Parts: sequence; C-alpha cells; structure tokens
Amino acid sequence: MAYTEPVLTKRIPLDPAKRHPVWYDEYVATGGYAALRKAKGAGFDHLFLTGMIQHHNGALTMVKDLFDTAGAGQDADLFNFATDADNTQRAEIRIMQAMLEKKSLEEKR
Repeated sequence: MAYTEPVLTKRIPLDPAKRHPVWYDEYVATGGYAALRKAKGAGFDHLFLTGMIQHHNGALTMVKDLFDTAGAGQDADLFNFATDADNTQRAEIRIMQAMLEKKSLEEKR
C-alpha cells in the first residue's frame, strides 16, 4: 500500500485529519459502530454484513473515481491493483448478499 496510497490520495477525497474516505464518517455518525457494538447473535451478523457491504461499496466508489479521473490508472501496477480490488470487492459483496438472503430465509421458517 505504500506505493498506491500516494497515488490514490491525490485523486480520492480523504478527510485530511483522519486519512480515510469521507463516506466513513457517515457510517460512524449514523450509529453504525455503536449499534454493532451493542448487537448480539443474528442482529450482529446482519449489521456486520450490511456494514461490510457498505464498506466494500466505498472501495468500488474509490476505484470508479480513480478511473473516471482523466489520466488516472495509467500506471500498470496501479491499474492492476484497482482492477483486482474492483473484482474482489464485487465478488465479496455477492457473497455477503447471499449470506443475508440465506439468513432472511432461515428466519422466515
């Protein structure tokens, strides 16, 4: 990450004081972490998975922002990293969505 961080931070808006994407503050501000800390069992699982899906969507937004920036992603290593991140995050989102659907079906029984 030492290589990609300087490149990505030039193109992706970060909160300069906290060094994370601005969308992260929304999750914290809306009580995402507080609710997760209090949750137990199936409620925890649901909050964890939905929070992780939101987190992964943030990564997809960052990759999109990178590739939507003229001249960005031209470096082969960065292009490969961002493309791999996009593919991996999409696959993991599908897995987590399937887990949520399975849990929902189990709860209806």
